[in-house]
Amino acid sequence: MNVHFREVCPGTGMIDYTTFLKRLAGMPQQPPLMIEHLSGAEEYDQARKFILMEGEKSGIRFT
Repeated sequence: MNVHFREVCPGTGMIDYTTFLKRLAGMPQQPPLMIEHLSGAEEYDQARKFILMEGEKSGIRFT
């Protein structure tokens, strides 16, 4: 079986970012959250805004 992940801007795919961010925030070592493999500055800005908004709705603060 082959699996292919289509990389898309956060908020436009199938990932439940509320759950993902809560689980990430609950990890003991606070791993980094990286945004990568997007097509340009506009997509990176859109992704950043989406992740910050989802974090805010979930009570997660980024430092």
